[in-house]
Formats: sequence, structure tokens, C-alpha cells
Amino acid sequence: MTDAQRLVAYQALLHDIEELTGFGTQDEFFARVAERARVRAPADLLSVWMQDPGSQMLRQTVLSATALPELPLTEVPLDFGPGGHVFEQQQAQVGPLASGPASLLVVFLRQAGFRSLGIWPVSTATSRWGVLGVASRAADGFTPDIVATLERLAVVMARGLERCRPSERPVTGDVREAGPSGQAMMLLRLTNAITSVRSLPDLLKAISAELLKVLPHFYASLSLWDDEVQGLRRWAVVQPSGSGAIVAERALLTEDEPPYLAYKAGEVVVFSRGELEAYGAPVTLQLVAAGLRSGVCFPLQTTRGKYGVLNVGSTQDDAFPAGRIMVLWQIARQLAVAIENATYIEQTERYRVEASAQRDRFKLLLDINNALVSQLDPRALWSSILAAVRQAIDHDYASILIADPVSRELRVEVATYYDVRGVIEPQAAASLDRSAATLAIQWNSPCVFDGAELDQFDVAGLPSLRGAGLRSMCVVPLSGRGGVRGTLNIASRHPGRFSPTDIELLRDIAGQVALAIDNTLAFREISDLKNRLTEENQYLEAEITEQHDFKEIVGESSVLRNVLGEIRSVAATDSTVLLLGETGTGKELLARATHDLSRRRDRAFIRFNGASLPASLIESELFGYEKGAFTGAVQSKAGRLELANRGTFFFDEVGDVPIEVQPKLLRALQEREFERLGSTTTQRVDVRLIAATNRNLEEMVAGGSFRSDLFYRLSVFPIKVPPLRERREDIPALVRHFVQKLSRAMGRRITTVPPQTMDAFQEWHWPGNIRELQNVVERAIILSPGSSLVVPLGAIRSAAPVQATAAAAPSEARYQAGERALILEALRESKGVIAGPNGAAARLGIKRTTLHSKMQRLGIKRPTF
Repeated sequence: MTDAQRLVAYQALLHDIEELTGFGTQDEFFARVAERARVRAPADLLSVWMQDPGSQMLRQTVLSATALPELPLTEVPLDFGPGGHVFEQQQAQVGPLASGPASLLVVFLRQAGFRSLGIWPVSTATSRWGVLGVASRAADGFTPDIVATLERLAVVMARGLERCRPSERPVTGDVREAGPSGQAMMLLRLTNAITSVRSLPDLLKAISAELLKVLPHFYASLSLWDDEVQGLRRWAVVQPSGSGAIVAERALLTEDEPPYLAYKAGEVVVFSRGELEAYGAPVTLQLVAAGLRSGVCFPLQTTRGKYGVLNVGSTQDDAFPAGRIMVLWQIARQLAVAIENATYIEQTERYRVEASAQRDRFKLLLDINNALVSQLDPRALWSSILAAVRQAIDHDYASILIADPVSRELRVEVATYYDVRGVIEPQAAASLDRSAATLAIQWNSPCVFDGAELDQFDVAGLPSLRGAGLRSMCVVPLSGRGGVRGTLNIASRHPGRFSPTDIELLRDIAGQVALAIDNTLAFREISDLKNRLTEENQYLEAEITEQHDFKEIVGESSVLRNVLGEIRSVAATDSTVLLLGETGTGKELLARATHDLSRRRDRAFIRFNGASLPASLIESELFGYEKGAFTGAVQSKAGRLELANRGTFFFDEVGDVPIEVQPKLLRALQEREFERLGSTTTQRVDVRLIAATNRNLEEMVAGGSFRSDLFYRLSVFPIKVPPLRERREDIPALVRHFVQKLSRAMGRRITTVPPQTMDAFQEWHWPGNIRELQNVVERAIILSPGSSLVVPLGAIRSAAPVQATAAAAPSEARYQAGERALILEALRESKGVIAGPNGAAARLGIKRTTLHSKMQRLGIKRPTF
């Protein structure tokens, strides 16, 4: 067929599938697709592969070419071959089937006479079903028009699948489990190696031994990527028997060797003898001469990286059928995991050693810092610093010299021999012009002196350094904000004693010593800053107190006064308070008021919402965790209970705590102690607990979703927070409060709330309570055109859920009375005009037709106005 004929055929096939109807299951749909594909495009091979989410496999469901033998594989893993890549990346692949090494399916297609291949994802915006593959016998079998048609065909098939019922499919065995018992035993031994072998060289030896004992092959090798040289290095090799050592271990591979080609491609690649000879790599040609006839290469890769290649060869042509390749592929996957684990273990050990050295370094710097802040006597301070330095760097002599830029002299602050001579009392100062320490000061860089160079550093009044047996010395400048202050000097009886690491550590120590000198000048400035920060802290605390006290609680109803009286009574104690009430009743505001009236008012008020986090994160947020406790825990973190120590802990929505977390929470509340995740150290806290919930805990205890002992621990002092419908007399005050607060925030000026509007507010039962009332007022302020608050008709009713209780809901007659009052008020203000920008409909925020229908239903006539 020509390209034009193929385009017409696929366009006809697309039309046929778009018109398909009357099928119920996916199998029926696929049968019709295969039937039409064989009629429309008999020269091409069309196949559809569906994803099995359970096994992470792609399974063949449609094959249109009846004259061909069956494909070598009817199901493949998602990470095996081009179809899996297209499905994972959701990007089509179209191109010729070039000669050379390729995956098993591609080799089969080439042998069957196909010369180009296109693969498209069968997906919609919401579902990913599989892939559509089309093979053509033309070298350039996919013109842009054919590609567009096939891409459209994949989308139409995906939409057709969404309208089908899933087919009942028999449970089939995974092809990856196939293979002789010896191969199964090899997989088991490799698994044991993964868990028992800890070093990479030992793991490679174990893998090589297993390949040699169980897997029948002529040649096998394991090559790993070397980051330093950016190339593949051959590590474990099983040589051809009786042929001598053809391949050298640890040698770098050339880029024309089969393993290197498979590594770059990132796919399983099968090689024939002709292909092996064509590449011409010397090692490959030697193996061919020794009897190599076919081979297969498996990239060793995981989701986290690509590590190398497993290469297996045979003396037989086409020695790697599909089943054997799948077993070898599974082996390669295990090897990749093993190598990854061994690599991580080596890295971890290296990091551990580096971290240990870094820890010792930081400890030394901390000790010196502690000496700087704890010692007041200068001589005691210098001696403490030198003692700390000797703990990290072995040496036999140390001194600290301070430079006087005016007199140009070096003053010896302290000089110590770490033998029977001990501390040397300085008797004179050396000239800055003739001391070797001058070099370190001038260059502002550490200097190392050996042998005769030490004679330059002899100071009058001190014994000769070389005469005292010293052979090497390191001089480090003391550089601070005010310039170079002097030098820190250590010496040893061994030549070449001080390594670059030692010098870098001495540089850090010298920086701290110089900082101590500069700190004397900065003390007064720091003291002034401290006083200023104290004043700012007091101001901020006063602002916080003013924001969260009783001033935010609006209302004078008897039920509210009763609640506030209970809060005043319990606030002075440390008893646990349980606030019970519907959502939106202001439980958190009452909790803050309780805290502000308690003796813990100057401590932290920490809030935690049991419904705002998934169950898996509640425990870590409550109790904190240590570094490494779980994936992603890169550093330790204190929990909310720790942060609330000596303060108040407000547990909102406590009824949503998962049952598995409740025992640990009970212990923390009862015993005042707990452990962070990943820690065995017990943390003790002193917190005052205030809990809140909108759920019926007693019913939850009866149903088994809430522990009874935790319930009784929380119910020390329960306070029922009344819903807004039980304190209707507070609604006018709340409305005025929200109008004033929100209009000021929005830059609006609302001065009047009409009586009819206020009546409507009081008539509604407010299932969302104060939060719902505030939202309705905010919406009304936005929509009000003038200084009078205009509530759109139905805004109050639509703001609440429809499942409000019948006992709390007002009667329909009372609602209609309020609705009638709102309409009448709008008509009076508009002088009877209904339509237009100033009409009653606009004032009420509804359509003109809607207002007409409501007036007819309520019996309101325009002539009345």
C-alpha cells in the first residue's frame, strides 16, 4: 500500500471505531477493533497493550496481523521495552526500526519484515489505559497525516474504553516467575547476598560466583559506571572455559562495546553474531573468535539511578528466547538493587567517618567557645584555649602572640611545652620586624615552618625552638573585625607534622580567638541592642494579649454569661477544660480567653487541630521526631506538646484523633511524658490542656472509635458552648460588630442595618453559627451599594447546609415573613421600581424575573407603592 492508501485506510478505521456502539465489555470492544483493523489495514500490524495496575504489566489485548506468528511476549513489565516507556512518559514514539542491537520485540518485528514503528498512549485527561502500537513495512511509514490520524485513533479508543465495563480476566502467572528451579535458587541466593553482603567488592564476587554455578552461559560480565572517569568499568567477569583470560577485569569499556551501547540506550538489548562482529571492538572480536554467537545486555537501573550493565553471551545463535530474557531481566533488577544498596552502604560509611571528624571539629570549636565566654582572667582564658587545641591536634609546643601595631612588637600572652617544662613565663617581647610570625600577619594566611626556618621565630627570653627539639611549626594569624591581632602557634618534634586538615582547623580556632578580642569592643553595643529587644518583646506581648482577651467575645445573653462565668472559675486552675459545641461557635476564642485569664498567660498558647492533618502525620506533629526517624526526616523537630511546655496546649477537634494515636496521647496527658518518634529518650512536659470538639464523644466511646479512658481524662471540666440559635439576643450586637470590623477592613462605610434585615438575621437558625453569620455579613458589605447594609434575598438561607435539624429550623411561615419584609423594604427604597441599576431587584441582588415570581408567591403588588 502507498502512503496515501494507508492514510485512507486509517481514516476509515478511525471512522469505524468512532461509530462503534452496542458493546458492553472491554473484550467486546477490542474484538471489534481487531476485526476492523484486519479489514482496513491488513498490511500493517496493529496491537493494543493494556496496563494491569495490580502487576504493573502491559498485556496484549489486540493483534490485527493474522498471517504473522504470535509475538514473543504477550505481557511485559512497564519498565521493559519501548511500550512501557511510552506509557510511563505519556509521549508518543515514532520512527524507523534501525538495524543494530535492540529490544526483543523490536528484533522480532525486524525479522518479520517490518521497518518502522509508532507507539501512542491510549489515554484521556482522567484515565491511562495502555498503548497503541502500529508497525509498517515501509521504511518511512508514518507521514504527518498518518501520525495525526493514529494519535486521534488512540484517543478515540481511550474514550471508548471509558464507556465499557471491565472484562473478567482469568488470573495468569507472571512471566517473570518462569524458569528452571536452578534459576529460582539463584534468585534466592542473590536475594541473600543483597541482605548479607555489605561491601561492593564482596557483592561483585558473590554475583560472579552465582552466575558461574547456575546460569548456563559462555561468557558473562558485570560492568559498573565510574563517575571519576565517566565511563563503564568491567568488574566481575566469567571467562569462556578453556580459552584463557580474554577479558581483563577493572578495564574501561570502549563506547563500541555492546554493554556500553545498552547502558546508553537504557533498554534490554539483544545482539546477534553479525551485530557483534560489525561493531569491531577488540574485546568483542576476541570473544567471537572464541565461540561467542549471541548475547544480551541488561541495564542495571532502579527508579533512583542507573549503575551499570549485566552482559551474558552464548555459543548458540538466537540463544535468548523471551522466557529466558525475562528471567535474566529479573536477575538484573535484583543485581541493580544489590549494587545500589552496596553503593549506599559505602557512601554511608564514608559520610559517617566524615561526619565523625566534623563532629569532633565542632566539639573542639564549642569547647573553645565555652572557654571564651566562661573565663574572665586573660591568662586562664589562653591556657584553656591551648588545652582544647591539644585534644584535637597532637603537638609539643603552643603559644599565643598579640601584635601591638603602635610599638610594632609581639607580646607573648602564653607559651607552653607539653612536657616537664610546662608553661614558660615570658620575659620580653619580640620585634614585629624580625619575626617569622610577621609573614603570617602580613599575608593574613597560615604559614608552616620546618627545620632551620624555626630559627627565625626564636623570641628573646624563650629557649630556642630547635634547641628544644622542635622540628615543625604552624603559625596562624588571629584575624578579626579590626584586622590581624596576632598569631596562634603550635609546634611538634616531628617534621612535616601538620596536615592541610590540621591547618584548616587551626584557622577556625584562630578566628574564634580573634573574635574574643573583638567582642570586648562590641559589648556595649550588644547590651544596648538587648535592652531594645526586651522593650520590643514586651510591646509585642502586650499586642498579642490585647488581641486575644475577652474584648473579642461579643454578647450579653444569659447563656453566654454563664459560659464566661465557668471560664473565669476554671481559668485560675490547671484543670483540663473540654469545650463542647457545634462548628463555628467560637471555641478557640474561648480557649484563648481561658489561657489569658490563667497564670500561664505569659507562656505559649499552642494550637493543634486534629482534623487538619492526615492520620499518618498527627503523631509526628504532636510528639515530634528525631532525625532519620522516617523518610524525609532530615533533622530533628520538636512536637507541639514540647512547644507548649509550661504553657497551654489547645487541642481542637480532639474527636478526630486516630484510635492508634490515642494511647500515646493519653499517656502524655496523664503522665506528662512521651517519646519523640525514633527516640528512646523520655520527654517530660508541663502543659495545661484545653480540648474542643463538635462531635459527640460519648457516642464515639460507645461505638469503639474513641477510648473511654481518654474521654474521662478530657472531661474534667466540660463546658457546653451554646449555638447561635440559643443566644438570638446576641445577634444584633454580633452583626454590628462584624459590620464595623469588616467594613473598616474593606474600606467601606456601612452605618445602617435596616430593621427588616436585622429581623431576618434573628429569624434564621444559623446552622453554621457565628462563622456563618460573619460570612453572610461580609458578603452583604461587598454587595451593599450605599451606607445601608443590604442582604441579598436568599443569601442567609443559601449560606447554610440543607440538613439543618427540623427542631432548630424556623417554620416556613416565619421565613416567608422575613422574606416579604426584605422585598417590601427594597420596593420602598426604589419607589416601586423593580428593574434597572437602582431597582429593587438590584438592591436585593437577584434577577428581575426572580423578584417577579417571589412577589406573586407572596402576594405583593406594585400598586401598593
